[in-house]
Amino acid sequence: MNTSLLLNPVPFTEAADFLKSKPAVTREVFDRLLPEIKARAFTVAGLSSVDDLQTVRDAIATLPQGARWQDVKDDVIGMLVGSTEEDFIAATKHAELILRMQGFQAYSAAQDQLAQATKEDLPFLMYNSMEDDRVRPEHAALDGLVLPVDDPFWAEHTPPWDWGCRCWRTQISAAEQAKIAGGDAYGRVLGPAEDKRLHLTGELDDGAGHVITITTPQQRAEQAGEDPAKAWHWNPGDLRIPLDTLKARYADDPETWNVFVNFAKTMSVDELHNISTADATLWGWLLDGNLQTLALSALKIGEKEEREAAFALNLATGKNLGPVKGGADYVAVADLLGQLYNEGDQWAILHNHPSGGTLSFNDILRLLESAQTRMMVAATPKGQYYFRAGDRLFAIMQSESYREKLIAAVTKKYNSWLGDDQSLKLRWLAEYIGGEYGFVPKA
Repeated sequence: MNTSLLLNPVPFTEAADFLKSKPAVTREVFDRLLPEIKARAFTVAGLSSVDDLQTVRDAIATLPQGARWQDVKDDVIGMLVGSTEEDFIAATKHAELILRMQGFQAYSAAQDQLAQATKEDLPFLMYNSMEDDRVRPEHAALDGLVLPVDDPFWAEHTPPWDWGCRCWRTQISAAEQAKIAGGDAYGRVLGPAEDKRLHLTGELDDGAGHVITITTPQQRAEQAGEDPAKAWHWNPGDLRIPLDTLKARYADDPETWNVFVNFAKTMSVDELHNISTADATLWGWLLDGNLQTLALSALKIGEKEEREAAFALNLATGKNLGPVKGGADYVAVADLLGQLYNEGDQWAILHNHPSGGTLSFNDILRLLESAQTRMMVAATPKGQYYFRAGDRLFAIMQSESYREKLIAAVTKKYNSWLGDDQSLKLRWLAEYIGGEYGFVPKA
């Protein structure tokens, strides 16, 4: 099997971005994350300084951009090594594991995103092992296995699904899958009985007459009487789980969910300066992921239907509403705002601008009109543009009389001398309201 692509540096912006987006957290914090959230965070056993963790994370992020494996490995060893030869040997092994796990995770996450986008043309994935004497029997038994992109088996068995796993997946077409099924190409397509057995019991014939039971780290931990939540867990699909969907998973265990939410809203992740939805906490960072998902949904509507669409994101729970669809250059955000009156909490409103461009002056007026709306976002093919109401402005927006006075002042300036120059209107708005009330523009 050709493994040259794994041995040569391949620039992969999505993989690098995935690594850089992980907040660096200590092991103590990491252990308190929900299993589905751990894939989104970065930690290294033995490092207690967040600054050191960030340095290691950023070094590993250069791998997908073309950095040499040995150079990055040497940098990581330098962060881990002690003063003795034994320390150096241990640090070398530790660095090798960290690079493989984090590097393979980043490529896997990027490939999963690509697979979801291209599954209509390439609907199958093939499992590949390294085929050397270091491969564990369970991983070797999976070599060549072909399953659909959305097969539930991948939820627990996407490499690296076990600690130290070096396997990977290859995306293939329906024609290639048919060749494999017919015995004309390398690989393995299961028959109905074999497929059912694998999904129900985890059992698989290894091709040599031996039945192998494929067990995940969580299953092994549970069998050993240990906490499965602390076992290794990797499913790139978890990266796409909206917070309200994640909450639904814990409907039968509200105590665990509430403990996590309270912890997430107090844990600072100040090193992530691109958080837009809230203060720099773990919760705000997770909400940002929800916002990006809504932005992609709005942009897809704009691309396919050539019109604007709007969503609302609850900043307290992660719940979203929408879409409300409009025309080529407008959407009735007021229709969405009307739904918020019965919801309570604070919300962000996101809509797309298919033709590009920043937030309009009217977008900002819509923000001021709703005392529950904390933020207005415009998603464009070039990125997102944010206007967030600072604490002082938001407090004023809670009072209907003050809010009306503010809108009247803005509208008067708009009608009198600002004309049709959008950039001039936004600059005036940022200076006038920003200096007066803490209005925070961000692009």
